[in-house]
Amino acid sequence: MKGKGPEPLGLPPDDVHERPLPLSSYQNLAYRVYWLDQNPKYFGKEKKWRFDDPLGEYGVMYASTTPLGACAETLLPLPGALAHTAAFGGSIPVSGTNIAAHGLAEVTFTSPLQYFDLSGAHLAAIGADASIATGPWRITQLWSRALFTHPAQPDALFYRGRRDPSQISLAIHERASPSVTAAPTGGLFEPQHRGLLAGFVLHYRVVIVPSG
Repeated sequence: MKGKGPEPLGLPPDDVHERPLPLSSYQNLAYRVYWLDQNPKYFGKEKKWRFDDPLGEYGVMYASTTPLGACAETLLPLPGALAHTAAFGGSIPVSGTNIAAHGLAEVTFTSPLQYFDLSGAHLAAIGADASIATGPWRITQLWSRALFTHPAQPDALFYRGRRDPSQISLAIHERASPSVTAAPTGGLFEPQHRGLLAGFVLHYRVVIVPSG
């Protein structure tokens, strides 16, 4: 009898608030690639991203522990948009217009960020698995709310980036806002980011196209 493969990630278990939620501390720099016409410190309530609150009652700000990770999560196209990469020699086309519209912000914390790590050993204990970083948003948003309302009161969730799992991303809850600063460092095409952009192009085999 052939196996059916693993079941998809389900809803948070009814007793998730009774399960231990060990938190870790983070106070290093984080990085955020943001729209230049918006405030780099932004806790969204649109209910449209992976760990947004499905009820829109609290905001979530997304960042990464490295500038490269922030670029990957924000600028690389979705997998479904990569059907015709042969036209670019197997490279990934990224819109230059889109890059020009974004800047890099450095995110700092005046007090340690208390986070729950979704990238490693504690997933099984809460009834989740690694697909929490790749599965349907309608499910992962419910997980986000379940963890936000857990008695441990985490400030953030750490998880592996979908486009580059070697990079760690942050979903920072609005409750941490008083200790969070996001300082703009300029547009991605500005000279100070030449090395970052070159590394992004080389690491992900990107070709910058005029529009897309």
